[in-house]
Amino acid sequence: MSATRVKCPRPEHAGSRVKLDGTYGKSSHRRQRYKCSPRRGGTALYPRRYALKNRERLNRLLMLLQLHVNGDDDAEVYAKAIRTQLESNGGRPLGCRRALADPANSPSLR
Repeated sequence: MSATRVKCPRPEHAGSRVKLDGTYGKSSHRRQRYKCSPRRGGTALYPRRYALKNRERLNRLLMLLQLHVNGDDDAEVYAKAIRTQLESNGGRPLGCRRALADPANSPSLR
């Protein structure tokens, strides 16, 4: 069976794209796993849904969305600002890479 012909049974996923996502179950009774995702342009937040569990990441995401809504989001300006910041620090970011990660088993938001 082709994944393109399968519809997600959940009404809130109407019009979404369904694709094959491996198998599950015991080897004697394998089943196909499917993954449902919205079509392009469906929602800006869906690909970044992991960020909604961390307060600092969520705040940064909302600030970026506000720039987009106001028409002030420009990838070239953003890239230039990042490049300038990195060049002033010898090519290294100021903070540690995982500075926005929540401590293990302690999400800041649920």
